[in-house]
Amino acid sequence: MPMLVKAYANGNGREWFRAGIALLFLVGLFVPCAARADCKTAKLNASGTISLESKVSWRPATCKLVLQAYQRNRLVGEYGKQAGVASGTISAGQLTGGMTGRTELKIWVPGEPTPADATWVSVRADNK
Repeated sequence: MPMLVKAYANGNGREWFRAGIALLFLVGLFVPCAARADCKTAKLNASGTISLESKVSWRPATCKLVLQAYQRNRLVGEYGKQAGVASGTISAGQLTGGMTGRTELKIWVPGEPTPADATWVSVRADNK
């Protein structure tokens, strides 16, 4: 900090500019980490019986997560493996390839070894 005060006293604005850039860089590093921590505790908004047309969503909705569906202990659908997908953009039908029945839904933060949340639902052709 004394260097910044000296630079300011000399009228040299470049040191202030460098300090500002360094501060912005540090803030930029910490904000995504905080957002990632929130996403690790994301929760699915699905339960019970859902239709093939139902959009799979979670909260916080700002998280882009990996979305998976399992039927009979087999992975039947996955979206967002690399960068994640936004909440509410994929339907149950898209995720399961149109298959109905008892389905386990899982959401993951990309690159994390364990899912943020998982739940069992019954996927039906209609919502009756």
